[in-house]
Amino acid sequence: MSAAVVPESVLRKREREEQWAADKKEKALGSRKIIFARAKQTLKGKRLLGQKLRKHLPVKHLKFHFLIRQASLESIRNSLAEELVKMTEQCEKLRTEAAAVPGLRAELEALKQRHFQALELMGERDEELEELRNDIVDLKEMYREEVDLLVSQVLSKLILFFFFFLKT
Repeated sequence: MSAAVVPESVLRKREREEQWAADKKEKALGSRKIIFARAKQTLKGKRLLGQKLRKHLPVKHLKFHFLIRQASLESIRNSLAEELVKMTEQCEKLRTEAAAVPGLRAELEALKQRHFQALELMGERDEELEELRNDIVDLKEMYREEVDLLVSQVLSKLILFFFFFLKT
């Protein structure tokens, strides 16, 4: 028996699914980089603001600056927490999708098996059809030989009959 042939549509579907998975991973990585860059930029801006305020304000306002810094850090922490929640939800979604993969693989294997069986049945049908065609050819040949034999026997009897008829 020959190895099972995988249809081109199944191969294209596999390639699309692999490309989608790679795109999702790339998008998730890009999102993390953007979030980190934004947080870093925000922190840098807050630091610059703090430096300017320290230069222009008297020492008695240092506590006020500390509270502003603490608030900005809390705001950054809150935004990062929100991003973490979003990423966690996305991760859970990907995990549920990944859980479906073994079922899809089993379904693919079942389809491959059905395809292979269908190919075997078609091959058997073709073999039977060829055998029947050969049988018909053989039968035609046998009937031709039989008809030729009968015709030759009838002709020989006719010749004998006419031969005796002419003699008499």
